[in-house]
Amino acid sequence: MTELLLSIYRRMPDWLEFQIGRRFEFEGRYFREFQCSAGSVCAHIHSRAKQPGGFSRVIIERIGPPGDQQTWLVIRAGAETRIAGEELRAL
Repeated sequence: MTELLLSIYRRMPDWLEFQIGRRFEFEGRYFREFQCSAGSVCAHIHSRAKQPGGFSRVIIERIGPPGDQQTWLVIRAGAETRIAGEELRAL
């Protein structure tokens, strides 16, 4: 995650506080949960992921509030796909 953030900000901002949470598996790949109270950070990640060649990694973003019927957005090579929460397997 640090590498991804450095690719956006060039150096870690002093104000940036985040936590790395649970691990998930999706389509045979493993992902880590990223939690940050600064919405601008998530907006930067989303915007960069949508650009062609933005990230070499797939980004999975929760849409809407936590709950039983969560929907997730998978961003791969600039394209978005919506998936249901049950498609992610928590580890």
